[in-house]
Amino acid sequence: GSSRETLGLAEGYLQMNLGDTLAKQGRHAEARAAFVIALERMEANLGAANPHLHSPLLGLSQAMIETGAAAEAEPLLRRALAIEEGIDDATRGATRFAMAQVQWTLGAHEEARALASQALADYADARPHNRETITAWLESHPLR
Repeated sequence: GSSRETLGLAEGYLQMNLGDTLAKQGRHAEARAAFVIALERMEANLGAANPHLHSPLLGLSQAMIETGAAAEAEPLLRRALAIEEGIDDATRGATRFAMAQVQWTLGAHEEARALASQALADYADARPHNRETITAWLESHPLR
């Protein structure tokens, strides 16, 4: 690729890192803006189906959920879940859990719980914190 493409890709990764940092600080609206730029730059340089797009799609979706835009996050999460190549179980679990939260917000409670249960299975070999977070969510979101 050209040096222009390389710069665009580098900018995408820098914006993704900025989005991650802002999200960890609870600055979700600012994180959302950074993830939008990251996704645009990376997509322009890698194409629409590249596995590297999974991270900005997930980050943007999580920022949208935190800023009350769960419905807008759903198509992005579906797109992220469709990317299989190069995605590890823990990352897939994080994506499924984000989708579970979206589905719950949208009223699809059975699908939400099924996705959260799948995420729990994805995290079987991950840090206990991830499993505890999902288990607590499942307990606090029963089907009525």
